[in-house]
Order: sequence, then C-alpha cells, then structure tokens
Amino acid sequence: MIWFTMVDWADQITNESLLRLIATNFPIYWASLNVGTVQRTKAKRSYRTPIEHLTDQCEWLKAEWYGGTVSGLDPEKQWNSYLSVNFREGRELTICLSSADSSMENLLQFIVDASKLGNLGYGYGDDWDAPGLTYYIAGITYGLPCGEEEKRKADRLSRWFRERLPMPGNPPRKRYLEGMYRGVYQINVLNRSHVVESSQEGSQPRGLDHIVGRLLPCDNDTFIWSVPTFELAEVECDLGNKELLI
Repeated sequence: MIWFTMVDWADQITNESLLRLIATNFPIYWASLNVGTVQRTKAKRSYRTPIEHLTDQCEWLKAEWYGGTVSGLDPEKQWNSYLSVNFREGRELTICLSSADSSMENLLQFIVDASKLGNLGYGYGDDWDAPGLTYYIAGITYGLPCGEEEKRKADRLSRWFRERLPMPGNPPRKRYLEGMYRGVYQINVLNRSHVVESSQEGSQPRGLDHIVGRLLPCDNDTFIWSVPTFELAEVECDLGNKELLI
C-alpha cells in the first residue's frame, strides 16, 4: 500500500484541477473508484462519476468527496484503494493506492505536477500498511490504547488532530506551515518555512546538521524531501530532540 496525504494547499488550486490530476496520474486507480459524498447519517451514497462530469458547480464537490473500491462499508474494514478529499477551509487530501499504477515514482510525479498548480502546503507519504492506517493519517486513535507506550502514541496522534482542526476555544495552530513536522516519512512535501540555506550544504530541511536524502525544489515554493527508509527513525529522533516535531 502506497499512501499520501497533504493539507492546506493554496486557494488557487481548484477542486476540479486536483481531481483531474489524480485521474491523469493514476488512471487504473481512478477507474476502480466508486465515488460519492460522505453523508452525516454515516450512510454513504456511492455512484460512478466520469471525470468529464467533475465540475466546481457540483455541490458535493465543494465539501467532502469520498471514493473507494468498496462502497457502503467502513473503509477501515474492507478496501483496496481509498481517496478522501476535503475542499473546505483546512483542505485535506488522503490517497491510498494499491492498483497496478501505484508506485513511489508515480506518486512523486503527481506531487511535482500538483506543485505547478500552486503551493501544496504540507504533506507526507510512505509505503507501509497497518490496521487503522486512515485513522493514523487523520490523527485518530484506532482502538483503545493499553500500556504507557500505546498511550504515548495515542497522545501524539491526538496532538496532530488538534493541530489541524479548530477545537472549542482553541483555533488550529498549523505549525506545519511554519517549519515544524508531523514526523519524517519516505516522502515529505515541505514549504518555504521548512527550508534553510547553508553556505556549505546549500538548501536543506530545517533542523538538520547535514543533508539526509534528497531535497527537490518544485514550483510555487514547494519542496519534496525524500528520505531513505533506513534513516527515518534517526532523523525523526534528531528533529524531536530539537523540538521540531508536532
């Protein structure tokens, strides 16, 4: 399973252009999706919608958009691919790929193409799979935590949830737009606040003493930071010690 999520992209990126880009870069994945709105009653309405019918005039397209290879079921219980897009304030995209056109190379190309539309805000992706994956991405605990270690992980998950969404009396902080990180993943989509200039190293992600992996500048002050799997834990620990993790 390859997955990617990004939040708070630029206003100039329209709903239609983002969905068309997903359809263009992942045609097999897109063709497999049943799409529809997420109903507040928890009953999901699913139906096929050809890409040429996706317009900004569709009311459901302006709010929440859901797609999955299995319709009418909780996507956590049974799904092969999954797509969720929120186009309201606090925009959020989650895409989970398991189709024949799913690869890290295709995902990187999608991000590069999307950056041409506008700044992508902040995002991250990887290729591991686990029960409750979409819950993790959203910052929601999957099941009841038992033991101190699980409680610590649950607390960190809830911090990410509170960081993005308004809570009673507490507006969202969104420090990921100001140079902080949720974590370190194989693919990290950064904005200008994450990048510093070094006379010796050149451009590099904020908080690093030396460049790790590869930093690729894209359009509209968007950067892709690719980190090898074997270096993820060490780099994340280093950023945590420097209090740059949310």
